[in-house]
Amino acid sequence: MQKTITVDEKKVYKTALAALEDTYTLVYPAYDDDFPHNLLEQCLQKKSFCPATEENVYADAREYATRTIIENLLEQQGLDADQIQLFTYSEEYDQLRYEIQYRDRSNPERELLEKSHIHGFLQLTTNYDCWIKIYDQGGLQYEDNALRDVLAALSLNPRKVKEEARLWGIPCLGRWPDLKARNGKEIVDYEKFIACLNDTPNYGNWAFFGVFDGKALLDAAFNPESLIIPKGTTCCMFNNWDGGGSCQQCTTLRDLPVKDILRKIGKTEWDGVRVCVDEGNKNIFGYTPCSVYGGHLSNNEFLTN
Repeated sequence: MQKTITVDEKKVYKTALAALEDTYTLVYPAYDDDFPHNLLEQCLQKKSFCPATEENVYADAREYATRTIIENLLEQQGLDADQIQLFTYSEEYDQLRYEIQYRDRSNPERELLEKSHIHGFLQLTTNYDCWIKIYDQGGLQYEDNALRDVLAALSLNPRKVKEEARLWGIPCLGRWPDLKARNGKEIVDYEKFIACLNDTPNYGNWAFFGVFDGKALLDAAFNPESLIIPKGTTCCMFNNWDGGGSCQQCTTLRDLPVKDILRKIGKTEWDGVRVCVDEGNKNIFGYTPCSVYGGHLSNNEFLTN
């Protein structure tokens, strides 16, 4: 004769509910896990951590931990495997599961990001699309709005840029004002800057390459205005549209707060900076520097105020 399996769902639920702890930590990220790069891109674009939590990449781990807790509570009441299995089909089981997850205080996505260091780059953007390469226009022109914005962001004196360009045999057309207030505040070396421009085979934007400190990005709410590009950061021209860039690079001579860049060049929603992840062959804006150069250009970190 087959054994009849019964369980008093309401009684089991009340007893288990009374035995619950005030809080639980259901999920611990593995020590060698990396924060998903695609999620970081979404967070950067929305300037919010919400895409990471909405993705709920730890849903299975959270469910497994919840089920284990419930099984232990039921075993303490003396239920056997068949009774536990029967209880899992009840409404009381779902209520118990929801209550445990409500008390969960773990935030694995945040914990994972806080310990992550992810290669990335910060690119100057302009309402004029990109800096036009030298030989398309017969030489350098300070009146080119994109080039003028780059010089402003890097605190380069246009007159000195013109003098250095002529040493390279590069024609400089039009007016090049002598902005002496920038002298001594330059972010990059004039000679290396011209070397980058002269070595750029196609169009592009000026970019800084480094490593994002996950906790710094989180503390800054993914707002690039709070970032500081530190002294020694590699930078050069880069084209994410078709994967081009300068084989020559500069390094920053001093710290550069991004808010200073925006103060100097920010005029429209297209003038400013764009923060991107430098992992894999492509990101949401096109090619990545690591795919173009065959490796990462710098290990410097972008810090925050």
